[in-house]
This record gives sequence, structure tokens and C-alpha cells, in this order.
Amino acid sequence: LRHNATLDDYANLSRAALSLHQATADPGYLIDAKSWVEAANTWYWDDDDGGYFLSASDTHDVFIRNKVIFDNATPSGNGIMLDALARLFVITGEENYRMRAQNLIDAICPAEPNGILNQPSLAIGYEILSSCAQVVIALPDNKDPIGNPLVQAEQKAAPLHFTVSVIYPDQILRDSHPAFGKNTLDGHAAAYICRNQSCELPITNPDELTDS
Repeated sequence: LRHNATLDDYANLSRAALSLHQATADPGYLIDAKSWVEAANTWYWDDDDGGYFLSASDTHDVFIRNKVIFDNATPSGNGIMLDALARLFVITGEENYRMRAQNLIDAICPAEPNGILNQPSLAIGYEILSSCAQVVIALPDNKDPIGNPLVQAEQKAAPLHFTVSVIYPDQILRDSHPAFGKNTLDGHAAAYICRNQSCELPITNPDELTDS
């Protein structure tokens, strides 16, 4: 309310919304994350050299718009933005998020390999983009997903860099998403573990999902 937002504000809001979306399966949080990422792309992206500036393009009280690429006491806004972009690509299958994430990597990746030691958030974002697995759970109805046994099993067992998506009966994923066309099995909720644009066979047993 007192001054323009910084990149870190939008980056952390987006990342938080994606965490809440994963925990609750509430599509509203995904919409929020996408809108905040779009705002960052509009007001903070460097069209000439790539990467995000710390201050917005309509900020008039700074002499130089600096670009923070190394983590300090807190992760850099660029590192958190890469995390958010990578997760959005995995969750939605929308290619524009992958392309922006790759452009960000190209812009801020250090020339010397040892430089990555100062950019752990960049390394985490790259790992998510390149090898993140996700659990896609197709539900037979639009009821609150938190009570579904498969969703409960996944939330207890999913590793750190898994992402989770819930598909409702009236929801259609993009054809670029690995779970495109996946559905319930014999009217029961089914979980699909997807890696590198391909999904394994459906799982309907919560214990089997936990073991997987």
C-alpha cells in the first residue's frame, strides 16, 4: 500500500499459491498463481537480456533497476520465479511456462559451474523443470477432494519435488499434458504417476500409491 511491489513479492505469492493449490486442490489458488506470474512477466521481465528486475517498469523512485540472481539470506526473486514457472508447466502442461523458465535459466545461469553454489534456488527450479514427477488424480465427482483416500495417501507420501493435480469430471487437460485423456477407472478415482511427459498405469489402491 505504501510503495510498488518488488519481484520477490510476486514470486513468493505465486509459489505460496501453488503450495496451497497442491495441498487443497482448490483451483482458485492456481488461478491466483497464474495471474501473479503474468504480472511479473508484464512489469519485471527484461526484454533485452532476460531475467526479472527487482523493481517494476513503472517504478520511478529508483535510479537503477537491478537484477538479483544470487541467493542471500532469502532466495532471489529470480530463483523463486523459476520454481513457480517450472511447477506451472508441470501442473498445466502449458508450453509458455516451460519456454519462459528456460529463458530465465539461460539468462541467470552462471558462466562458471561453481557459481551455482550461490544459486541453490536456481538449481531446485531446474530440477523441477527437468525431472519433476507428478501425481494426477482423476476424481469421479466434484466433491471436496481432501476426503478422497487417494488424495490423502498422496499427501502423506509425496516427495519434496512432486507436484499434485486433481482432475474433476468436467475438467479437460491440454493435449500437451502427459495426463491428457486420463480418467477414472470403472467409476472410481484413479491416480497416475507421470514423469517426463508419460504416465504409468492407473492406481486405485491408496496403499499401492503410497508404495509407488
